[in-house]
Amino acid sequence: YSQLTSPLRNYFSEFALFKYRLLVEVEYLKAMAASGLPQFKAFDQHTLVALDALCKNFSLDDAERIKQLERTTNHDIKALEYFIK
Repeated sequence: YSQLTSPLRNYFSEFALFKYRLLVEVEYLKAMAASGLPQFKAFDQHTLVALDALCKNFSLDDAERIKQLERTTNHDIKALEYFIK
């Protein structure tokens, strides 16, 4: 079945799961920072560019790093938070 499903690999692989979770978490973080709530400071342009680059340049090495963090945290989203941090 690999030949039939290979076009879906970019969306239904573990790498894709990490990549799109990262995108969602980064966009959520940016929205919270821009919300004006007193608990959050707005990000400067440098930070916004760095967050966007983190998503745009996401690599297999980054996915492996998240998996390593997950082994320590035993929590997939917490591992992603540490990766972003």
